[in-house]
Amino acid sequence: MPSVRAVHIGNVANNAYLNAKLLSTRGWDCVVVSNDYTHVMGCPEWEDARFVTTSLDEFVPDWESVDLGGFARPDWFVDGPFDVASAALRHRHGLPARPTATFLARVQRRVVGRLPMLSRFLQERHPMYRGFPVTERNRVASLIIAGSGMREALLRSGLVVGYGTSGWIPRAAGVPFVAFEHGTIRHLPFTDSFEGRMCRDTYLAAAHVMITNCDNDEAARRLGLRSWSFVPHPVNEVDPEPQKVAALRSRLCEQLGCDFLVVHPPRQHWEPSIRHADWEKGNDIFLRGFADFVGRTGARAGCVLIEWGRSLDASRGLLRELGIAGRVAWLPIQPGLQLSELMAACDVVADQFWLGAFGSLTPKAMRLSRPVLLYLNEDRHHWCFPELPPVLNCRTPAQVADHLSLCWRDRSWMRQRGEQSARWYRRFHSNDVIADRFSQVERLIRDRRERSSS
Repeated sequence: MPSVRAVHIGNVANNAYLNAKLLSTRGWDCVVVSNDYTHVMGCPEWEDARFVTTSLDEFVPDWESVDLGGFARPDWFVDGPFDVASAALRHRHGLPARPTATFLARVQRRVVGRLPMLSRFLQERHPMYRGFPVTERNRVASLIIAGSGMREALLRSGLVVGYGTSGWIPRAAGVPFVAFEHGTIRHLPFTDSFEGRMCRDTYLAAAHVMITNCDNDEAARRLGLRSWSFVPHPVNEVDPEPQKVAALRSRLCEQLGCDFLVVHPPRQHWEPSIRHADWEKGNDIFLRGFADFVGRTGARAGCVLIEWGRSLDASRGLLRELGIAGRVAWLPIQPGLQLSELMAACDVVADQFWLGAFGSLTPKAMRLSRPVLLYLNEDRHHWCFPELPPVLNCRTPAQVADHLSLCWRDRSWMRQRGEQSARWYRRFHSNDVIADRFSQVERLIRDRRERSSS
């Protein structure tokens, strides 16, 4: 069977990079286009390089100033401003360069908003206008002109995948595409804003939508998607080095004077008066549960938290209030390889405690044979998994304390739960599973194309 040529557009949370990486190892010809997006967690270096984050700008990282240990980006990853990325995609697909394209595209996008006649001409011919009020159609015209610059290259691909709102690019270019949802469908398409309408139009126009958050089946039905299915979040399947794991555990245990370690890597964001699902992690639920566990058992336990998020000051204040600040080690945000080592160095991993679903953190920990604490709304996950993940399901501080006490008292049981977690990951969430889901979607799109052309 010939190789599948796929273009992945948009790279929030490195989902496009990781999907392209795992598919490339299985014979696919992939390219990632990451235009106008520079956040550190959407860069290949975050997943596959080892570096120190303390001096790095989170939003505009200067990779030239960082020792990456010899890591180099793969040639199938292209990024930069929109026109630069568009030109790189043309080159990748063997199309001749257009020296004036960048200049003309900028001129067109600048003047189109001042030419109502041009806007009216375009809206009579492009279906993207239907989802926007008249007052926003000049902005839509600019998007259509921008997207058309990628049309020729996108048509050379067997599968075009738009990640989140980046699906506007193939939509504007008039090229059939698959949308990859990673949280953006939960609330954004239902908001009264230009971004909300753009998101809604993108998902409704997609030939198929890949849903990665199990709780978003409700949003998919509410939005009225015509074709959608579940695909797990991608996980970078690189094993941590045992020597680094052992050294890290020894250092943390010595620092905290403990022999039992729990790591809680999610960003610190908890607001009991709001509990907004797009941000809320329920960190306070975990911290209170950890304090209760220590108070009940007298365990020599330590906790590792990551120094990022909107509620850092609130979390530090809560730790002081609970009297456990001395049992906590704060670390800077951890790139992928270091995060895997950190989770492997700890006994238990704690995820989030409000949403009732998980992203990539839980499967990362399960792959490493670590039991995971989180709140899981089991009713929302049956449609995704024939067997629910063997997590330690907690929704209250008391439940967190109960599960931590069990792990601490019965290390054999804790290790068995970790091994059970790794088996579940291999069967239901691994890169092999994700590759199979992509293959199913590619065949679906190809079959539809062949039927429509016959």
